[in-house]
Parts: sequence; structure tokens; C-alpha cells
Amino acid sequence: MKNYLLLSFYSIFSIATLNAQFILNGSALKIDEDCFELTQDALNQSGSAWFEDKINLNQSFDVRMSLNFGCKDDNGADGMVFILQPISTSIGSTGSGIGYEGINPSIGIEFDTWQNGSNNDPSFDHIGILKNGIPNHNNSLSGPIQASINSLNIEDCNDHSVRISWDVNTQMLSVYFDCQLRLSVEIDLINDIFNGDPSVFWGFSSATGGFANKHLLCFELIEFNQQLENFTLCPNGAYPIEGPIGNYSYEWSPAEGLSETDIPNPIATPTETTTYILSLTDDCGYIFNDTITISVGEDSSFVDLGPDLTICDQASITLDATTPNATYFWNTGSSEPTQEALGSGLYSVTVEINEDCFDWDEVALEFKETPQLPSIGNFEDKCMGTDLEIDGTSPTPAVEYLWSNGSTDAQASINTGGSQSLSISNVCGTSTLDFSIAEIDCSIYYAPNVFSPNNDGINDVFTLYSTVIEEIISLSIFDRWGNKVFERKNFKASEELLGWNGTHSKNNCAPGTYAWSAEILFQNNQKKVKTGSITLIQNK
Repeated sequence: MKNYLLLSFYSIFSIATLNAQFILNGSALKIDEDCFELTQDALNQSGSAWFEDKINLNQSFDVRMSLNFGCKDDNGADGMVFILQPISTSIGSTGSGIGYEGINPSIGIEFDTWQNGSNNDPSFDHIGILKNGIPNHNNSLSGPIQASINSLNIEDCNDHSVRISWDVNTQMLSVYFDCQLRLSVEIDLINDIFNGDPSVFWGFSSATGGFANKHLLCFELIEFNQQLENFTLCPNGAYPIEGPIGNYSYEWSPAEGLSETDIPNPIATPTETTTYILSLTDDCGYIFNDTITISVGEDSSFVDLGPDLTICDQASITLDATTPNATYFWNTGSSEPTQEALGSGLYSVTVEINEDCFDWDEVALEFKETPQLPSIGNFEDKCMGTDLEIDGTSPTPAVEYLWSNGSTDAQASINTGGSQSLSISNVCGTSTLDFSIAEIDCSIYYAPNVFSPNNDGINDVFTLYSTVIEEIISLSIFDRWGNKVFERKNFKASEELLGWNGTHSKNNCAPGTYAWSAEILFQNNQKKVKTGSITLIQNK
């Protein structure tokens, strides 16, 4: 279905592709998809990262990155250098040479964090534009100037935004640091530096010497002329434009034939050949531009995978992109005209009729099953006035619950007895479980009013009898004058050996009427104090 969903495609414009094309030297390490560690915080190291293909200086470029110069100020060194040079992807000297010294011919934009008197360095961390691998500022084309407009020190553990741009029309090489233009120089790079050769390698070097810092480099956006690849589309076809993804604002124009104009990857469905312009604005307010021309061919392709679907209670579905005399490229890796979809996900296909006609479509599939009922087992009798916690979680994911008491959670508290139900639903249907809960009075007990402790085996002990008492916290017996003649704590009901046997201090008590008081914990977790009387009619 051509539903214009945003996809995560890769392109030459994207950093993901560029990373695979960097050559590392010396101590340089790739630390994640976009970032490199040029040196560790160790002495006498040098490292560089070079893009493996040369660029043409007859075309403008913009490079946006973040640089981290480590955390040590007074004893941290030496910095990083952006280099253009036509010779090789090697590395220069360590220490004050910052991996740049000795590369000739070259342009080096140094971010220097150590004052070397022999190079006429200023005392602050600085930027300079130099040539031919000579780090001495007598050789500067521009600078040195304080790197940060706000601080003398850039070895502050922070990532610093850096932009380097070359405008071939104005012959201007410019350096921005933390969103501020810091240096620029008007120069004929091709003729004055590279002896008429416009093809150069570009990259970054770094070095430490007798002092050290960790030097980190993360590329964010790289623009060398046109990065969006032109494309020929079949009539009625669709093409997902592969723009850069990042912390940018987007503006595509014209809007005709685009699904959206403010996202990285709009879906293009032009009815005639159209050149689209992308204006990309980063968080410094810098604007990067690129274009893509989408031509509309003569051959027709009508690839339609159908609408997005939820598939119930089946293991697979066959997607059909069959087009006469076509070649197929599914995102699953298949090259067949049909694709068996075995699981939920986004399926897409590019269909090529010839080099002048491509079409594309995608469909989102979700495989589901009718909800399975949980096994909630049998319930013990529930005490009146208490809640019974029941877990009704279904083995089927992403379902909705409805209990007969109105609860919509997977777990429910049932506080009434009788017939109950649980309904579990999703787009594939509803399954219902009916069950019943019995309630009992959990505060029932029996207390005899007469007993005869004469060892005849009948009514020889006074205690409380019950199946719903959790614990008798205390039981006390008092004579007619209020004297306590018996007390026992923390025992179970119906245990006659723990009740009152009609004695006090091992002496038989006189026949008569006695008062009792008991604090009781019932199975419904309620505590109650109960009182009564017991008549002792015959003793031993």
C-alpha cells in the first residue's frame, strides 16, 4: 500500500554509509556508528581518520561534526586538525605536529590545545588555518584566534560543534566553532595550494606528546555537492526519498508530489519529472541544501501490495508484486515476484522494469490470534467483605480486558460472590470465561456456655471453636469478683489442650459462672473482641 510511511533508508548523504568508507591510522578507533577516538589519554600517540575517496574542490562542501578535546586543561595536549591533501591517507608527526606536520602539499585547520613557543602559539586554545604541513603560525593563512568565543579553554570534557565549509564560487574557506564563525580565508585552493589538482583526500588527525588528552570526533553531517541520488520512476509509481536523519528542521520544495515537506524521508509520487530542493537547518541555524531530480519514465508499473492488514489466526500471507518483465528487490532480500510474509512487520518491494522505470510499495502487516483465555484455577471460598485477587493475564499479547465488575486490567479484585465473567478482546475477536465465587461468613465461631472439667471426656475444656478464626490473639477468664483466673495468647481455635481446664494456679476453681473475653483475628483479616460467660458446673 502506498501509504507514505516514514522509512529508515540509507543513502550516500547519510553518515551510516559514510562511516564504512573511513580509513583509520595509528591509534584511531571507531567507537560507534558515527564517532572515532583519534587518541587515548596516553603519551606519544597519533591517529587519523580519512575518507577513502577523493573529493573535487571544484565543488563546494560542508562538514559538520562535534569535537571533544578531553578533560585536562593545564596538562592536556595537543589537539586535532582537519586536513585536505592529495597524496595519501597516512599520518604526520606526533606531539606539536598534531598528526599534520610534514604533509605537503596540504591545508590544515588546527584546533590546538597546547602552547608551543617554537610554533608561535598563543597561550589560549586556538584555531589556525595553515598550509603544507608546517604548524608554525608564521605559516598561517588565517589565525591563530581563540577557539571558543566564550572561553580560553576547550579541554572541558564537552562536545563542541564545528563546521568547516568551502564555497567554490567565493573561494572562501570558513571555520565555525560552537555556532560562531571564527576564521575564514579567501584562497584559490586548487591553484595556490594543490598545483592545479582539484582532487584531494580529507580527514582528521590528532596527536599527543609529552602531555596527553583523549580526542574524540563525531561526524554529524557531510555535504559534498549533490548527495541525494536522482531517480527514474514509473508513471503512478512511488519513491521514498532518502534524506539525512538528525537534529535538523526540514523544508522540501515544491510540495506537489510529496507526502510531507518537513520530514527527512518523504514519499515522492510526481506525475511529471520534478526537481525537489531540500533545505536542511541544523541547531546552529546553518542551512544545507541539496537537490534530487525524479524523472517519470514511459513504462508503467502498478505495484500495489494492498492496504495495511491485521491477519487473524493464520501463519502467513503471500504478497504479490507481479509485473511483466520486471526485476524485484524485497526488503527481505528476496528477488521473487511474490513474498511469503511469516510475521508482523513492514514489507516493501522495489520493482525495476528497466533502468528508466522503477516502482515501489510497502505494506504493514500484523499477525494476531483470537485471544486465549487464562487458566485461573479453582477458588477457595471467599470471606464476605473481602477482596479476592485474580490474575486473568492472557497468553495472547496486546489484548483488552473486561471483568464483570467493570475492571479493565489484567488483574482484578472481586469483592462479591456468585457468577462472574472475564472477556478478553482484540481485533480478531472476544473470548469469555464464566466462573463462580462462593462466599462464607468468616466471623462465625462457637463458645460453649457450660462445661464440666471432671475428666470424663465430655466438655472438659473451655475454648472457642471455629474454622474461620486465623488466630486467638488472647483469651482471658474472670471470676465473679473480676479476678483473672486464666489467660492464653496467640493460639489456634478448637485446640482443646490450650483452653481453660477449670483451674487457677493448679487449684480447681469453684463451680459457678465466669466471664470471658477474647481478641480474635478472623480469616477476613478483621480483628474483633468478643465476650461472654461460661458456667462451671462440676470440677474434679
